[in-house]
Amino acid sequence: MEQTAIVVGAGAGLASAISLARTGWKVTVLERSPELAEVGAGFAMSRNAVAAFRGLGFDDDSVAALGHQTWAGGTWDLHGRPILPLPDTPVVREAVALIGVHRRRLHATLHRQAVDCGVDIVTGAAVTSVEPGEPDGAPAVVADREADLVVGADGMNSAVRAALFPASRPLYSGYSSWRAITPGTFGDDAPVLGAPCRVRHPARRRRPDVLVRVRGHAGAHRSG
Repeated sequence: MEQTAIVVGAGAGLASAISLARTGWKVTVLERSPELAEVGAGFAMSRNAVAAFRGLGFDDDSVAALGHQTWAGGTWDLHGRPILPLPDTPVVREAVALIGVHRRRLHATLHRQAVDCGVDIVTGAAVTSVEPGEPDGAPAVVADREADLVVGADGMNSAVRAALFPASRPLYSGYSSWRAITPGTFGDDAPVLGAPCRVRHPARRRRPDVLVRVRGHAGAHRSG
């Protein structure tokens, strides 16, 4: 008998959907937005992330098309002082290899793969209730749809988590991240990371300086 799965959330949930579909599951993805239009910033895919991407059935050409191959140069503080600089050697470059990717490009690639794998993606489907079912018994029910498995991939304000664990609440850690994408040229310099900024109280947030550094060149940006 064919096993059915419902994945709630068509962002990162597409990876789960592809993985399940490739192993024989009949998968439906429920997305509350009326259309798939992933936005956001860029991020770096490390070697383990690239290995996971390949595990979803993508070949070398698909990996190369994601973005720019580079490597991690280390971590620096907001004043440009090195915290953990990494040496520029062939061995280190291979160990800390990265691919710079825009979220929209990765999402579009996952979307195409999900469709090719036979995943049914339903947009405009807000999930407000989840019945977990019973092991070896009644199936789970999500938005009036039955499934043997439910994957909650609907983000920080997860409706699945709220329905199954109503007492659970996200807790702000006090750390925030500022990200942006700017036009520029891609060269041989390695990107480096700035140290995380601690926001001690949400009501008294100070605007920290965010360092953007490419090896020998740095510039500070005052976050708004």
